[in-house]
Amino acid sequence: MKENINVIVHFSYIIKTYWHFIQESMKDSSLSPNEMNLMLFLANNKADTAIDFVKETGMSKSLLTRSVDSLMEQSYIRKEPDQEDKRFIHLKLTEKGEEIAMILRTLRSDFIDKLTDNIPQEEFLAFQETLEKMKQNTLK
Repeated sequence: MKENINVIVHFSYIIKTYWHFIQESMKDSSLSPNEMNLMLFLANNKADTAIDFVKETGMSKSLLTRSVDSLMEQSYIRKEPDQEDKRFIHLKLTEKGEEIAMILRTLRSDFIDKLTDNIPQEEFLAFQETLEKMKQNTLK
């Protein structure tokens, strides 16, 4: 397969544009991109431990710890020990956190709508499958 650095450049541009859009929309918030990302993860996944988040996103444990501490201080998340195995701690959104996560979901959806405008559904689904394969290739 031919090398095409434009793929990386395009991904970088899209990610940068996404976070600019989110931060501009959330400018009255003190949340960092990592904190917002964690809140969306908790809102959209059954997995809810720090280990799950680190595995899924690749965020460093130290950065995750800072994000969790900050979100707890702001009353957006809380920790709950696992009922069966006390070594595991579940991260849960509070009611206040759920409200912010709903806003973030809407913003993300609006951005994706803009990003995929004029792209037929079949093409977008094929692209998503390709992205998943690319992700799996990075895990090998």
